[in-house]
Amino acid sequence: MVDIRERDQRATTPNEFSHALDSSISDIPTHPNTLNPQNSEDVPQINTVNVFMGFLQAEYPSIEKAWEKFGLLTSENANIKEHNTVAASVAYRLGILLHLPENDLKKVALATALHDCDKAEEIGIINAIIKKVLLDTQKTEEIAHAMKYVKQQRQEVLSTLGFQQDVIDLSGANMPLDRSSDTPLFSIEEIAQALMPKDRKAQIVFVVDLFLNGSRIVPVQERFAASRDSTIHPDRAYKNALTDKANAEVYGVDSYQDLQFAIGRTIMREFLQELTNDPKYLTKDPLEALPDFISQDFAHLAREISTSSSI
Repeated sequence: MVDIRERDQRATTPNEFSHALDSSISDIPTHPNTLNPQNSEDVPQINTVNVFMGFLQAEYPSIEKAWEKFGLLTSENANIKEHNTVAASVAYRLGILLHLPENDLKKVALATALHDCDKAEEIGIINAIIKKVLLDTQKTEEIAHAMKYVKQQRQEVLSTLGFQQDVIDLSGANMPLDRSSDTPLFSIEEIAQALMPKDRKAQIVFVVDLFLNGSRIVPVQERFAASRDSTIHPDRAYKNALTDKANAEVYGVDSYQDLQFAIGRTIMREFLQELTNDPKYLTKDPLEALPDFISQDFAHLAREISTSSSI
């Protein structure tokens, strides 16, 4: 096993940092509505994240320590590390487009790099619960308790590793706000409005996680359909159904997916109104339009990088 201090020293060098992130960022699609844009259009890919993430070089050792603590440096969890890495890059780019101050940009990227650092632990616990001989209602209750436990553990671990509390809180912004039991809410729109992240940084973390399928930008509906299709991945679909049901009960809604869609649609619509006047995006469902817009922005950025590097 490589000593943590030795790996930290390597990670702080520009080449090590670039290599660690370049392998993930190359998968960001630059053509909308497809999981494999390279096969449909010859679009240059972004081959260096230092264009918009170089400022995190100093923080990368801390990020890597957190990933190691939660088991993301193993080959079996490489996809989770990749998801966190790409999410941080996309969140940072979206923050630039929305004119966030530099300090807020750093917090957004850092928090998004940590937002699923505990995912492997959560998946392991949920898988263990599913294997138990229990009724689905009992499994749902246990899953709800397990997710709450994992969330608390993540906060404690990140605090122990020295991350600031506002960054730790922001790393959990991919979930709706906690619901107050004394708030009378009836429609999904009312609930979504109440539980929607109010801070711009938290809103970015929320929507980026919503439209990233692994390390690929896709329409939100497509991302959820892909992970909940029982004809493609029956085990994963069953697990997601139980998890969705557990979250629905926690937030007091009939459908957790509908709650996420309602929150995401509101935030994405506001973002699009700031980002563009193009009716191509403003007349579409925001759950499809914002991922499309971001994909096209990365395509444009990739072409700029490709052109400037060839001069």
